Amino acid sequence: MGQYIPTKEEWIACRWCIRNNIKISPWARDQSTWYVSIIINNGKNNVSKEFFERIEIWKKIQEYYMYYYKKHNKDEQKI
Repeated sequence: MGQYIPTKEEWIACRWCIRNNIKISPWARDQSTWYVSIIINNGKNNVSKEFFERIEIWKKIQEYYMYYYKKHNKDEQKI
């Protein structure tokens, strides 16, 4: 699936999401493309309508982590 190294801000957002029960992960469509799965608190699994190739899948996952971090992180300092 390739390799992507998140920025410090992306790591902060990722940890915050995991601690707050927001789970974002890649799911294989086939051997070369993936979609994004997002499970938030209620256990409902939402999947992206788009499919992503290697490395792009990791960038998209980090975008989702940042989105949810900025949207729901009201009490803590923003990145």
